[in-house]
Amino acid sequence: MSPSAARLLQEATSASVMTPMPIFNQLRDFSQPWMDLNDKAVLVTGGTGSFGKHFIKTVLAQYKPRRLIIFSRDELKQFEMQQDFPQEKYPFIRYFIGDVRDRDRLELALNGVDYVVHAAAMKQVTTAEYNPFECIRTNVFGAENVVTATGSWARQIAAMVGLDIPVIPVEHQFIVTEPCEELLKRKEQGLPEMAVLRESDQSYYLREERQGLIIGPYEKGAPAWSVDGVPEAFGQELLPPDIDRLQVHIDAAIKRVPMLGRVGIKDCVNGPIPYTPDGSPLIGPAPGLRNYWLAEGFSFGITAAGGAGRLLAEWMVNGETAVDSWDVDPRRFGAFANKNYTKIKNEETYEHVFVLHYPLEERPAARPAKASPIYDRLTALGAVWGQKFGWERPNWFAPKGTEPKDVYSFRRGNFFEAAREESRAVRERVGIQDLTGFSKFVVEGKGAEAMLDRLVA
Repeated sequence: MSPSAARLLQEATSASVMTPMPIFNQLRDFSQPWMDLNDKAVLVTGGTGSFGKHFIKTVLAQYKPRRLIIFSRDELKQFEMQQDFPQEKYPFIRYFIGDVRDRDRLELALNGVDYVVHAAAMKQVTTAEYNPFECIRTNVFGAENVVTATGSWARQIAAMVGLDIPVIPVEHQFIVTEPCEELLKRKEQGLPEMAVLRESDQSYYLREERQGLIIGPYEKGAPAWSVDGVPEAFGQELLPPDIDRLQVHIDAAIKRVPMLGRVGIKDCVNGPIPYTPDGSPLIGPAPGLRNYWLAEGFSFGITAAGGAGRLLAEWMVNGETAVDSWDVDPRRFGAFANKNYTKIKNEETYEHVFVLHYPLEERPAARPAKASPIYDRLTALGAVWGQKFGWERPNWFAPKGTEPKDVYSFRRGNFFEAAREESRAVRERVGIQDLTGFSKFVVEGKGAEAMLDRLVA
C-alpha cells in the first residue's frame, strides 16, 4: 500500500459519512452508464502496472477515447507499454513521465482531460471532482477489511491512520564467497548441498550457495535504519556494507569451517529488515480502528507467511483465532513503545536472534520504561526486575548478601529458593505487593458488591 493510499485510509476512517464513489468491479464490470469513455480524453495514473495494462486493454476493446494519456514515473515501463500499444496503431495514446506528487507535471498532463482513472485503484472520476493534490484514492472504500503489510514502511503507513506502532528496521548483513574447491568437487560427484550450520555461541549461520558459502551473522552493534522514516526515494536498494562489524563472526566461522578462510569474498550484502521490540510480528487488529488489521514487523517474513494469513483470516471470519495469538497481537504494546524505545529494543532483539535463549529471560535495553513511585525503595530491598507491558515489576527479591541478578538455566534458576521463601512468608505471615503496574477496574451498580464477592472471594 502506497503512503498516498494510506492517507486516504486516514481520511476514510475518520469520516463519519463517505460519499459513494464509482468503483470498477474487479476490473471486469465496465457496463455502468458513468463509464462511457467514447470520444473522451482520459488520463490513467498507474497505467504501467498490471492493473493499468489490463484496464487499458479493456478500454481499447470497448471504447474509442479521443485521447488516452498514460501517466507514470517509470520510464522503462512506459517504453515497454509503447511496444504493446504501438503509435502507428494507437495514435491517440500519449505517454507522460511524471510523479502524481509533482504539481506542475500533473497540471500539465491534466490539461484538457475529461476523466482521470486511477488504474491501480480501479476508480474513475471526472476532472471536476478530482483534486490531484489530495491523494491517490483507492478502492478501500469498498473493502470490509483493510490489512497493511508494508515492511520497512510500517511506522509511516500506520502514522497516516493515527497509529504509532513499534516497527523499525535494523541493518542485516551477509557475506557471499567465491566458489569453494571442496563444494565444486561435491557438485561434480552429484552430491547434495551441505546442511545449514548454525553456531549459536558465535551468532551466525553458514550455508552453501552456488558452490560458494553464505555467512549471515547477527552481530552486536547493528544499527536501526531510518528511525525517522524511510527516505522518499528509497525502493529496494541495498545499504553500504560495513564488513568490519562482522569480523569477529567471520573469524569464528573460519575456525569452525576452515575452507571459508581459503576463498575470497564475492559480495557483502546489507539491507534493512523490520523488527519489533520482542522480535515477534504484529498480526491482528489495530488498536482503536475497526476492521483495520496489521501484518507488520516480520523479521523472518516468508517463513511466517502462511500462518499469518491463516490467523488473520480466522480472526476476520470467526471473530477469534484457533490458537492463542497474544504473542503476536499488536495490542501487546502500548504508548511506552515509542520511537526511541523501539529503536533501542529492536537493536537488542537483532543481536539476540542467534544466541542461546533461556526460559523466563528478561532483557535490559530501554528500561525502565514505566516504574512505580517506590521503584527505588524496592530496588534497595533487592528486587530483581522483570517487565510487563512496559511496567517494571519485581520478579523476586535477592536475600541480603546475594547479587540481585538473574542467573538463567534450563532447570531451576537462582530465583528458586528466594521465591520459595517469599511464598512461605506470605502463606504463613503476611505480604505487601505493589500493584501500580496492574489494571484497575471500577465496578458499580446494583449487585456489584455481590458479584465481586463471588468473583474474588
